[in-house]
Amino acid sequence: MNPEFYMSSMKNIPSVDLASITNTMQRAMNILLITNQVATKSMQSLLKKNSEIIQNNVNTILNTTKEAATSKDFKQASECYQKCLKSIYETSMDNAKELASIAYESQPKY
Repeated sequence: MNPEFYMSSMKNIPSVDLASITNTMQRAMNILLITNQVATKSMQSLLKKNSEIIQNNVNTILNTTKEAATSKDFKQASECYQKCLKSIYETSMDNAKELASIAYESQPKY
């Protein structure tokens, strides 16, 4: 569909207010633009936080692996891994709350 042809053909119809049609289309496009900007900002915030979460979990696992590798016996290594899993679980719960908060706060308020 060619918008220029469509608009030029509308000029020939006497009861059509092109200014109103154009204004309505422009407002609709602005609303769509703003909605996309809000959605993009929200996604960027969530992706940034997810990246931080993954990096922290990887660092925790690496540090635990180093600590377990230098441990003297199996029991000590096992305790290291248990602490690691507990830490990741606890921070995951906190992170889930924070992600939900970010998602909620980034929603448009009407």
